[in-house]
Order: sequence, then C-alpha cells, then structure tokens
Amino acid sequence: MKSNIYRTMSQAFTGCAYLFLYVPLLLVFLYSFAQLGEGLSAGLTTQWYVDLLSSADIRQAFVTSIFLAGLSAISATILGMFLAYGLSAMRPRQRSTASYLIYLPIITPSIIFGIADMIFFNYINRYTGLLQAGLPTMILAHITFELPYVALLVYAKLRTIDPQLIDAIHDLYGNQGKVLRHLFLPVLSPTLLGGFLLVFTLSLDDLVISFFTAGPSSVTVPIYIYGAIAKKGVTPEINAIASILVVASIAIALAGTVMRKEVK
Repeated sequence: MKSNIYRTMSQAFTGCAYLFLYVPLLLVFLYSFAQLGEGLSAGLTTQWYVDLLSSADIRQAFVTSIFLAGLSAISATILGMFLAYGLSAMRPRQRSTASYLIYLPIITPSIIFGIADMIFFNYINRYTGLLQAGLPTMILAHITFELPYVALLVYAKLRTIDPQLIDAIHDLYGNQGKVLRHLFLPVLSPTLLGGFLLVFTLSLDDLVISFFTAGPSSVTVPIYIYGAIAKKGVTPEINAIASILVVASIAIALAGTVMRKEVK
C-alpha cells in the first residue's frame, strides 16, 4: 500500500516538474502567433515569422550567433580533447589540482566571468591595441567558458578505457600518435560529438558573457532580444525569435542523439 502511495506521489511530482519546465515554453510558442495587443482570442497569425525573415537586423543577429557558436564550439571541442588527454596523463595529486581549476569556470557565475573577460580584453587593448571589443573577443570568451564542459566529458570517457589496451599498442611498437588515432579517437567520437553539440547550444543561448564582450556591430540573437525587450517589452516578435531558438535547441539535441546511435 505504501509503495503505491509513494509511486503515485512520485509520478505526480514528476508530472508537475515537467509542467513547470515546458508550459512556459509552450506559452511562448503560442503567443508567437498572437495578434499584437489582442492576444490569442483574436485568432492566430504568422505575421511575426514573416517579419523576422524580412528584417536585416534579425537575420544578421542569427548569422552572428551561428558563426560565433560554430567557431567557438569547434575550437573548444578540439582544445577540450587535448586538455582531457593531458589531464588523464597526470599524476593523481596534479590531476586533483588541475580538475579543480577546470571546474572553477563552470561554477563561477556568468556575470563574474563576463566582467572578468571584459576587464581583461580592455586591459590588453589599452596597452597593445589588440582585442578590441567585438566578434573576436566574443569567440575567445565563449571558448573559455565552453572548454571545461568538453574537457570533463572527454576525461570521464577516457577513464573508462582499459589501460591494458594502451599497453598493447605500445607492445606492438605503436607511439602516442597511434594510440590517439586508433584507440582514443574511435572511442571518443560520440563523446566529442555530444560535447560539441552541448557547447554549441550553450553558446547559441548565451547572453551574459556575450553582452560584456560584444562590440557595437556584433549583436547576437540573445543580445537583440534583450535590447528589444528593454525598448518595447515582450512582443509577439520576441516570442517568435524565442520559439525559433527553442526549436533549434531541440533539433540539435535530437540530431546529436541520432548521430550518437549511428556511431555506436
């Protein structure tokens, strides 16, 4: 009897959690089809999605966001793989310290991270003339906060590899390059793909770090949304942009799941 009660309570709690997570997203999607100032009662319209396609500013914001997310995610995935490999080769005491340093950017609040990046880039620009606020500084900042996620994912996968397999390659006169090419890369490819898609999504949705490191001409979609809400409040146009981001994130997650299954 008690087990049935606990099961019912658990299912009810799970249902409430899903409602809390997904009802706001559903409302954003529904109100992206609302008439301006009249809500859903006046009928549905696709006007706002048509307006998005005809707006040069919004198209440029999407291009900037995709370019930023793609380039930073590729760089973070490659660097994260080598960082994880170096971490796995360390002695236990060194690995403990290095792991803490890798975790630190993840647990640091985004606003602190963004301000620190802004101060650092301003300092470099003042004395060297390099790294003026704009797309290059945004890319570097995004690589910095994405790198720990990939490194920790890859390191966790590396720890599942039997060390005897590495010894067997060495016994067959294989060097570290062959270990990387014939053992690590085939085993790590699903994890690398998952890490890339994860940090791509994080970059695509990031506002705080992008806001502090952006220049006047490097406006991403989240920055555009923030500025539009500050000027006009939440409008059906903003709901349409947010809906596109949500659908894009879901599509990326589904694509990653399918590709990982094909790799396996």
